[in-house]
Amino acid sequence: MPRPGPSGSRRASVPPVLRARLAVDGRMLGATMQPSRTQQLRLPAQPPSISALRAAAREWAAAAGLGDSRVADVALAVSEAATNAVLHGFVDRQPGSVTLRLEAREGRAVFRVSDDGRGFAPRFDSPGLGLGVPTIGRLADHFDVGPGPEGGTEVRMSFEAPGLASGDALRRRLDGVYGELPDAVTVSDADGQIVYANAAAVELLGFSDADDLLRQPAGAAASHFRMTLADGSPVGLEDLPHRRLLSGDEHPGPLLTRSVHLPTGRARWLLTTAAPLEDEDHRGRLAVSVVRDVTATTEAEHRARFLAEAMDRLATAAVDLTGTFRAIADLAVPELADWCAVDVAGEGVLHRVALAHRDPEKVALGWEIHERWPPDPARDDGPYGVLRTGDPLVIPFLDPALLATVADPEHRAALLAIGMRSIVVAPMTGRGEVVGTLTLVTSESARVFDDEAIAFALDVARRAGLAVDNARRIGGG
Repeated sequence: MPRPGPSGSRRASVPPVLRARLAVDGRMLGATMQPSRTQQLRLPAQPPSISALRAAAREWAAAAGLGDSRVADVALAVSEAATNAVLHGFVDRQPGSVTLRLEAREGRAVFRVSDDGRGFAPRFDSPGLGLGVPTIGRLADHFDVGPGPEGGTEVRMSFEAPGLASGDALRRRLDGVYGELPDAVTVSDADGQIVYANAAAVELLGFSDADDLLRQPAGAAASHFRMTLADGSPVGLEDLPHRRLLSGDEHPGPLLTRSVHLPTGRARWLLTTAAPLEDEDHRGRLAVSVVRDVTATTEAEHRARFLAEAMDRLATAAVDLTGTFRAIADLAVPELADWCAVDVAGEGVLHRVALAHRDPEKVALGWEIHERWPPDPARDDGPYGVLRTGDPLVIPFLDPALLATVADPEHRAALLAIGMRSIVVAPMTGRGEVVGTLTLVTSESARVFDDEAIAFALDVARRAGLAVDNARRIGGG
């Protein structure tokens, strides 16, 4: 993690006019640099760029683990080289660009300042601005000047960075222990920054490679997920075992979460444990997180429990059909979806008998929307289409643009406010006749129904349809 510079600030000040240009491989200047990576910042060869390059050098040097005094040395040396590139590299020609590169090597940070100007030889006796060779020579452990990669001049400055060596050694050592494990393993430092991730963790967290993951600021990887307990209550970053461990809880217990990957909507049940790891070469204590994907077994247990409770409820349908389906809808939330509605058919018309959501205020809103804008019996792309054909309606990922077909602007706004993401309208069929529909909708959980979830919803609807049919046959509904 970046260390404070001489001023005590953790982040260098960047002129606002240049901030938009400070993208570094898709990251802003303030992002943490990870060892064994190359950083690059290219800016116009103009005086305002000098301070931005100096700020970048300070940030990168701190992230590479150099001490405060050496961070200041790097910033001054880069400033000298950049000043001379801007002032002397483009005499008698249009200003081009100046580039700062950092190559983080084993135990060494190499800063390169190059331009695409006319090129020139250094003057070791240069007073004032010049190439600043004497100053750079006093600051860097080693430096040289030569032709740049784009035909101009390049100044190469090398600084010892023991933290890079220990970081690389740490990753190699951890890879030998955790690299091939099927469980996802990450190691975080005292600031919560991930310093190691095995291949399983990279895949689980949805990143392209380990370096991409390690570049993320502390907590960023977790922000790609919505985590809840089995009852739907939210889980925050501070609740994760490794965060509790780093905060002083010596014995954080295991944590089972339903974790939804927000970009894809994929939901998994993850069992996370954490343990301390002392490393003499690393700053402070490290926390090892082991995350096991227990989706298959947990989903099987939950669905078996749901079916058992649902069948008990459905057995009472002949006595109280409406009460039965209210209970079924309540069971479905949040186990199967964020919203559940049950509509029973009578003389070709769907009658809503149950609507459930964890938030009572949203239930009231749902009833209001349904009463003001009930499904159109003439449309085949909604519940009445399911009622007529017996085919389920499945929208794994709802494009909000589809709601543009809703004519009433107020109705459209109400549906957008719900934030529907995934929808299944399943036919409730009893002895060959569709007797109603079971509607499941995800919204705030961000889940997307996969094939297994859809198949389970269809099975529940089929069982509910048989209960309706039986209730009617014995005159109870």
